[in-house]
Parts: sequence; structure tokens; C-alpha cells
Amino acid sequence: RPAPDFQCLDDAIPKATWKDLVNPAGESYPIGMWVNDWPSGHLAAVVAQILIQEKLGFKVELKGPGGVVDGFFALTGCVFPTNSVDRGCNASTTYIHINVEVWTSTYSG
Repeated sequence: RPAPDFQCLDDAIPKATWKDLVNPAGESYPIGMWVNDWPSGHLAAVVAQILIQEKLGFKVELKGPGGVVDGFFALTGCVFPTNSVDRGCNASTTYIHINVEVWTSTYSG
């Protein structure tokens, strides 16, 4: 989901100057943020997206949504994190870097 055309903060960094991440091979892409599929998960992701873009000046792309376990697979670079049959975990680059609301207390170690 791309960033909206308007900015929320009065002192926001202009959208035209937002930067992508660049890996050692020269590939550029936005920060990927996993969205957990419940109301506060969506809200937390959008608030973090706004702050990172408008205060830090980096592009953020929201990915998902899915559950907590899917989000962990996404963070490790799996390209199909919501597919429990084949999550596609052979990628060398991860495009999802942040997950802002995770509830792990229900999972045993």
C-alpha cells in the first residue's frame, strides 16, 4: 500500500525527498512493514509508517496482513509468509523489516 498523497504532520519531511533503503548490490526498496491482521495491528503499522516517513524521511511499504507467525516468517525473508504449505523461505534478501505489534505470550517456546 503506497503512502497517501497528503502528509499528516505540519513539520513533515517533504514526500519528494523520502529515501529508499539500498543494499550492498545497489538494489533500492522501501522499508517493509508487516501489518498484523487485527484493528490495533493495522493502526500501529500506519502510525509507525507516518512517523518513519514524515520524521525520518524513509519510504515505508505496508505488507501483509497476517498473523504473528506469518510476520516472523516475513521478517526472515520468506516471500510467501502466509502460505503454511510453502512460505518461500529461500530468498537472500528480506523486504520486510519491521513488525510493530506482536503478541507472543500465547506461543510456547
